[in-house]
Amino acid sequence: AIERGKNYWREHTAALRERRGGVGPADVAAIAYLPAQGREAASGPLRGAVLTQRNLLAAVQAAEQRLGPFTRADVFLSLASPAYLNGRIGGLYLPMAVGGRALLLAHFKDASIALRAHAPTVLMATPRLLTALRRQLGRALRRHSPLAGRLLEPALAAERKVEAAQRAGRPASGLLRFRAGLLARLALAPLRKWALPSLRLAVTDGRGLRAVDEGLW
Repeated sequence: AIERGKNYWREHTAALRERRGGVGPADVAAIAYLPAQGREAASGPLRGAVLTQRNLLAAVQAAEQRLGPFTRADVFLSLASPAYLNGRIGGLYLPMAVGGRALLLAHFKDASIALRAHAPTVLMATPRLLTALRRQLGRALRRHSPLAGRLLEPALAAERKVEAAQRAGRPASGLLRFRAGLLARLALAPLRKWALPSLRLAVTDGRGLRAVDEGLW
């Protein structure tokens, strides 16, 4: 798709520049829509919002202010499809605005490969996709290091117990801290070094992460 876009630009450069010059902040940039929910999902009307160029620029600027600063060295990976607005902003418009690189996935199943092969520095995803990615990384880790893969879920569980004790205002037992530390060295540290060496995370949904995912991300 990117190569086709480059070819189209080369073949129609003058017309595209002329068209771009006539675009203003109030012009329509996209129509974001969702189907009706519940009983109306099958037959109800589509509900959407018309977004202008100004709307998208404001969203990009807000993301940059909230998550930045970014540099041209940053590599962005958005797990949401560009068909969705948060995927388009986080995976395309924001990298373009700051001059960084954008990783585009052909399929979600390639996400763990992209993390290891391209070392993105910024990851944007919904909680549901982060849960799916954790499971995908766990399967990949088991192939890379069977011991670390088998210990990943117990390591996350032990870390959650330590954090729960701290939130409750009581110290975790020495045995629990030892178990959590040992499992972290055997499973979490290898995974973070192997697939998540330097990563900033943006959760693009107000529902928050599941407790099991917080320990990893």
